[in-house]
Amino acid sequence: MEKMLAWKELRPYMNSVGIDIAHLPERVIGEECLTEHPAIIITGICPERLERLEMQVYTLIIGRMLEAFMPSCRMEYTTVEAVCAARKFGMLSCRILEKGWHAIFEREGDAVPQGCTHLALPEIQAGETLSVAACNLVHKKDLPASPFTDAELIEYMDTAGLGTVATRSNIIQTLINRKYIRYSRHHIIPTRKGLYIYETVRGMKIANAALTSGWEARLARMERGKLLLEVFLADAKRLSKEVTDEIFRTYKPKG
Repeated sequence: MEKMLAWKELRPYMNSVGIDIAHLPERVIGEECLTEHPAIIITGICPERLERLEMQVYTLIIGRMLEAFMPSCRMEYTTVEAVCAARKFGMLSCRILEKGWHAIFEREGDAVPQGCTHLALPEIQAGETLSVAACNLVHKKDLPASPFTDAELIEYMDTAGLGTVATRSNIIQTLINRKYIRYSRHHIIPTRKGLYIYETVRGMKIANAALTSGWEARLARMERGKLLLEVFLADAKRLSKEVTDEIFRTYKPKG
């Protein structure tokens, strides 16, 4: 960290966010959170002759590492609930009191939670009556959900516990190679073969996302020595029998 803060290209930037090398915590990486690979951190060697995109990646890694060593970002949240014409309206707003780690990149989405408006409200009191300046009624149609892009699908897989950081892209590529899904410009859509498989196994245990996420959790526990191999294999055999029995009960072989 000392070598990085002394790098002339970064010195003005680091001074602006107030990094105090004398009061840095000794450790910020939680080993219990690392499963697929070690944390990605910078070394004491400053890179030379990086291309623009390479420098952007390097700067991103530096920024995320610095964020971990910086103070908390202090936020103030305000919930406003109002009644107008017998209808209830609500809004959640927030403002940043002390930037802390947020001063590195200052990306609003990193600090402001989803559904919250980054807006400084005027001083209001509970029970206060406010005048309505204007109102209008907007009619909208509920459109079908848009197909996933690569990034959106990987984010969804992460939320559902499907695969790992290192395997999710390979899972998508395998589905493409087997012609279950395909690209339509920037979006991923199912093929006829993929839809047939989906309709065939829909509702079965083998199609339950919790099944895959459960296996990932068991593998991680076994890697950390908290689950015996014999217990894992016994569970795998039992589950395999349950899954295949369900398939054969639903689709009995002909004749």
